[in-house]
Amino acid sequence: MSTPTVDDLLKKIEWIDALTREAAGNIESLARAATECLKGGNHLTPVYRLLGLIKYHADQLENTVNCEAEAVGAAFSETDDYETQDELRIIRRWQRVEKPMESSLE
Repeated sequence: MSTPTVDDLLKKIEWIDALTREAAGNIESLARAATECLKGGNHLTPVYRLLGLIKYHADQLENTVNCEAEAVGAAFSETDDYETQDELRIIRRWQRVEKPMESSLE
């Protein structure tokens, strides 16, 4: 793999910035629509569909950014260093705590 130039990296970063802005806007709009469905009463089927679309957009964004990072040799690896591993463990533990808390609020 050849080393990317600074200009190549800048173009990739600009493209990823535009992509993430668009994806974030899409996800925000879908979340707003889901909120409106819930405000209007018990309309869970459309909310589940909207949540599926949110997941789809998030997955597509993650895959695209990861592919671009791999193309320039900068893909994130969970085994990069111990500090990152510790951060990931903390995040995972917090996510396990949040789920029971969320379900108790329903």
